Amino acid sequence: MAHIIGAAPLRVMASGGQDVNHLDEVYNGQNSDILDNAYVIVEWENGTRSSLDLCMFAEASVNQEELVAVGDKGKIEAFAPSHSAQTKGAGATEANQPPNFVLGLRNPEIWTGPPTVKPPDTSSNPPLQKLHLTADQKIIDAGYHMGATYFELKAFVDAVLGGQPPAVTVRGNFKPF
Repeated sequence: MAHIIGAAPLRVMASGGQDVNHLDEVYNGQNSDILDNAYVIVEWENGTRSSLDLCMFAEASVNQEELVAVGDKGKIEAFAPSHSAQTKGAGATEANQPPNFVLGLRNPEIWTGPPTVKPPDTSSNPPLQKLHLTADQKIIDAGYHMGATYFELKAFVDAVLGGQPPAVTVRGNFKPF
């Protein structure tokens, strides 16, 4: 989030727990402390506010992950399908895959005035863009999260073997991959 927002977190509020997963796991004689669900709100130094809704035991859905960004110019949604919901095999083409990226933009001409009680007419907004973006199947197979795990691990290995600073620190200092 800090990489996208371009600011440091100012305040974090959260509620979460460990209710389904990792309950019987023990590491070095200690019970696992991995949270499997949480709601998190982050307020950022630049005035942006973000939220995270985490549930690691909701596999029975179309999307394993849903990332949404909403702002004054529109809304972007990205989806990583559930492993069981992926359409693979004979007859699977990019054309019959469900969209995993949706972009809806506001018409800036009708959103310049003060807020209204009644939503403005949106018929002049640009059309909703629904796309299916693909990643190389080898990368997807190398890790979960539609390949993101692969890139995270690659950046970590590159930093360790190359003696470079990590791509992500606990302070949120990011360098591009």
